[in-house]
Amino acid sequence: MAIAGDITIANLVTQALKQAGRTTPSTAQITDATNFQFRRVKSDIASYSGRHEVLLKQAVTATVDGVQKYAWPTDAHYMKSVVLLDGPDEWRGTATAGATTSITLAASLDVSDANQLRGRWLATTGGTGASQITQIVGWDNGTKVATVEPDFITATASGTTYLIANDHTKLWHRDKATEWDTLQVPSLRGRALRGSMSGRNLWLEYTPDKIYVLWWDYWAYLDRLDDAGSVVLGHIREYYSLWSQGLTAWLCQRYDEDRYETEMAVYKALLDSYASEAAQVTSTQFFDV
Repeated sequence: MAIAGDITIANLVTQALKQAGRTTPSTAQITDATNFQFRRVKSDIASYSGRHEVLLKQAVTATVDGVQKYAWPTDAHYMKSVVLLDGPDEWRGTATAGATTSITLAASLDVSDANQLRGRWLATTGGTGASQITQIVGWDNGTKVATVEPDFITATASGTTYLIANDHTKLWHRDKATEWDTLQVPSLRGRALRGSMSGRNLWLEYTPDKIYVLWWDYWAYLDRLDDAGSVVLGHIREYYSLWSQGLTAWLCQRYDEDRYETEMAVYKALLDSYASEAAQVTSTQFFDV
């Protein structure tokens, strides 16, 4: 039996309206419930547990020579870790062609042993298809074509710049956070070995002297994600009962149904159960006073 696909938000809202007593929901009711009650459930779930494993995402940012501060990905709620990717200068370059499954690297790149590149992470740092990361699974030194897995979401092209990484440095981790005032030389140029968070920004230990790649690992803020995106639809599929019950409860309130309090009590219990899945113990910092 095939795995069930993602349910549409329209179907979810329509079914919840029926459960809330609207046996034949109108288009206006579906639109109203999507704009208000659906958003309310989305906000409830985000506030109950912002560090649930189903919300984990990754993103990459190319550094800029001379720029030390880097903003979090816009949909990040909590940061888990940040890794800096580096590689030899000859592994930085500009593609001469691209696709979703491969990228043709610079003609000057000469790596006769395919095993030197196979398995390396490749991040796109500019041009068409920028800010993506994938892994090289095949290399042809004659054609300069690198086959990648997973595929690029946005196809690369001639002019896409890239970095092939052979060195990973963990700059920051939420369990071992670095404070800005502990960085020894926070204004010199070079390759950073540490970073510090201030608000929704990462400050690097050194100001970059070339293009590196920051690989963010974070919990996405559910309320900032695209409703039609894979994270939201996947979340609805995995926690359908939670979403359905939340919509039903708020819609019962909206239409003054007598069973509002009963439905809300069930919804709160499901929220508590969901939040308990993400409960975790982290390190505690102590300071001399």
